[in-house]
Amino acid sequence: MIGMEATATVRGFVELARDLGHEIWVGDCGADRAKATGANRRRTNGMRPILKLMVGKGGFRGLWTRTRSSARAAVGVRHRHKLVEIRSRVKNELQHFL
Repeated sequence: MIGMEATATVRGFVELARDLGHEIWVGDCGADRAKATGANRRRTNGMRPILKLMVGKGGFRGLWTRTRSSARAAVGVRHRHKLVEIRSRVKNELQHFL
């Protein structure tokens, strides 16, 4: 089991670790640090606060992460949306020109 804070570059590592058979828990660092107490709350980095929340009962608030197939689908949807925007822009320019 691997517990980590959510960052912008976490997706590649999560996919690799899941392919290797590990269980990944990605957490909201702001909410998790708010639950920590004492010296752990004042720490700006380190894994002890996350470990304590993971081991405790229901303390670690995990975030939903995309599966590989849903990430591919999202890329397709974004690409289609951009194509529709381009088509609309070209149609509007042509109508304005005419």
